[in-house]
Amino acid sequence: MNKALAALCVFTMLAMAWMFAMFLILRHPGFAGNAMISLLVIGQCMLTLAALRHANNLFAAAHHLVGITWRSGKIGGNRGRAGRFRRLLF
Repeated sequence: MNKALAALCVFTMLAMAWMFAMFLILRHPGFAGNAMISLLVIGQCMLTLAALRHANNLFAAAHHLVGITWRSGKIGGNRGRAGRFRRLLF
């Protein structure tokens, strides 16, 4: 599955690079916005390839980050702050 996704990302990057070049060469009306969309898709493909390469490290980093934010009370709305406020009052 990872090889298929990597191949799809590479093909998409090549196609978007071709479209980006054509938008800049032909300069049809609205070419700047379309060229930016092409660059955004290329960037997304590059991020996907980086995530595939470092999947285990990214999972560990995300798991660690969620654990830190959960303990600090930032996930789950104001429950973390409300609990601390109740401890001060009662």
